[in-house]
Amino acid sequence: MTATTQSEDERWTRFRPPSVARGGVEAVAFRVVEVVAQAAVLVVTARLMEPAGRGLYALASLTALLCALPLGSVWSASAIEVARRRTPLPELLGASVAIALVGGIATALAAFAVAWSLGDRWWVVAFPAATAPFILFARYGEGLYQSIGHVRAVNVIILGRVLLPLLLVTPPLLMGAGVRTSIEIWTLWLVVLPAFMYLPLRRMLGGRRRPAERGLYRRLVTTGGKLSVANTALVMSPRIALIALAAFSGEVAVGVYSVAVAVGDVLYLTTNSLASSTFRGIAGRELGASTALAARSIRHALLLALVSGVVLVPAVAVTLPLVVGDGYGDVPGVLAILVPGILGLSSFWVLHTFFAVQLGRPAIVTRIALLTLALNAVLCLALVPPFGLWGAAIATTLANILSAALSFRQFRAVSGIPLRALCPGPAEVRDYVELARTVSARARRARS
Repeated sequence: MTATTQSEDERWTRFRPPSVARGGVEAVAFRVVEVVAQAAVLVVTARLMEPAGRGLYALASLTALLCALPLGSVWSASAIEVARRRTPLPELLGASVAIALVGGIATALAAFAVAWSLGDRWWVVAFPAATAPFILFARYGEGLYQSIGHVRAVNVIILGRVLLPLLLVTPPLLMGAGVRTSIEIWTLWLVVLPAFMYLPLRRMLGGRRRPAERGLYRRLVTTGGKLSVANTALVMSPRIALIALAAFSGEVAVGVYSVAVAVGDVLYLTTNSLASSTFRGIAGRELGASTALAARSIRHALLLALVSGVVLVPAVAVTLPLVVGDGYGDVPGVLAILVPGILGLSSFWVLHTFFAVQLGRPAIVTRIALLTLALNAVLCLALVPPFGLWGAAIATTLANILSAALSFRQFRAVSGIPLRALCPGPAEVRDYVELARTVSARARRARS
């Protein structure tokens, strides 16, 4: 084996994912700071912007998210290239930069056309949309790290997505700046994060090269386009309610509902940690081993989400009025309605990896996601005008439960695993008890 071939092979295999329990807990522990920062962003924006301003902030954040949707799934297409080892990593980086630049400019131009129709609120869409190329590259870079199994780098990026907005939005608000000025400054984080990511990623992958295969761009964009239908539906389904509330109930309702959603996102931290730590194993192992790992990850995700939900709802009811002030009294009730749907979706990204990357059948995810989005849209149109926040929460939860039911049914059909094998039990509890003992023993040895 030549030195060049050996070096390239080391980049493919260097980062070995930890066990499910260890990887999940390590990622959750790493995200303690993220939880604190997320809570701080919530407190700062909800308290200093008040419900109406928080609603505008939520819509600006939604715009940034929407800019990543049309081409954001190119990262999944790159993950397939990595799993199959079809394209050298430097060439994947080169293709990612080019697609982010061209696709981001096209996305921004389309968003500007929408912003023009919003009157004096044009800036809510225009400023985040202007950073679309950077938004796309941040997604592609994170995907490349995840594809090679560098879980710690993914965790750092996720942490940066919370810390940078906090660091940028807090000073202007504390100094009395208006909502518009604060959101304009906040938008800078969308540029700063990918700028910090690029050089370390380039070193890690061995440089950046123009793809030798001329059809790579088309394959990445085509495969990513197919996956983006599903990902767009998945991302938009729980956020259709924000758009419906903005149309029928106003910015204050958007602000209140966005706080409930932000609190609920804490439940996804543990399950997303599992998805990151097991991604490479589920994507790259042979089918039997991948199926077993996916089933185990599902059990852990359900357990962690259930425990987190039981703790989170009463904690929010007690503490939220103290930290965000008046105007958010409906948040605990809305959150309680959302939790069953969040629990149902806790393992969806594990299943997404299994269906789209391991099986190479993204159409499964697409069908489920489109059905979920369609149901949520219909329910929001029916329930939000008469019931406001409560109608939005009920619509989202019913749609999420449908998505979870369809996902589990399809996984069982493909794997042959019985439903009881997907339910957490004593074995999962023992995993964490044993891990706690190991960590405690190491801590004692470190002190001695």
